Amino acid sequence: MLDELTLARFDKLQSIVDIRWQCHTDEHKQLAIALIKAEEAVNLRLEGMNEFRNQLSLQASTFLTRDAANEKERSYALIADAAEKRLGILERWQTGVDTKFWALGVAVTFFTIIINVLARYLFH
Repeated sequence: MLDELTLARFDKLQSIVDIRWQCHTDEHKQLAIALIKAEEAVNLRLEGMNEFRNQLSLQASTFLTRDAANEKERSYALIADAAEKRLGILERWQTGVDTKFWALGVAVTFFTIIINVLARYLFH
């Protein structure tokens, strides 16, 4: 009877161990599935980050370097200086032309007045 009781307990213990082992195996399967899903999510995120990095690299390649920007700034400054000099020459020329036209206007007015005065005294 003791053997039967021991065997019954052993069978019960064996079924408990089998159930526990099955739970442990299921837990490992679930952890493996979760690990695969986490790896897929990380890979997807890394792909997005790589796309973003590539986009930034492409965008950065279209920017001027600091040296090129400084050179452009210097060339634009030279162009602006040359344009300012030309504009100064034109303004001085325009001032001279304006002065000449004023002088011509004064001379024509003066001669017109002289001719009118002379004509009035000579023909009256």
